[in-house]
Amino acid sequence: MLQDFIATLTQTEGAIAHPAAKVRMILLGTPEDVNSVIYDLYQRGFAEVTAWSPPQPIPDSQEVIRLLIRRFGRSASPHQG
Repeated sequence: MLQDFIATLTQTEGAIAHPAAKVRMILLGTPEDVNSVIYDLYQRGFAEVTAWSPPQPIPDSQEVIRLLIRRFGRSASPHQG
């Protein structure tokens, strides 16, 4: 189930063709703890609560995983050759 979820996200990302960098943020923990962090980040202006994926259960545990993908335009930087 978790592998299907991640595979679906990867396929969806591949369908969007544009020169943008992306960063994936992953939260793992109990549903209460993960939601608490998401609401804290929202209050700090980091990301909308709805920007995170729905919680997906981690097999054989009481934990869930939620993902957030941030895209941003690439710009020339001194670290890029």
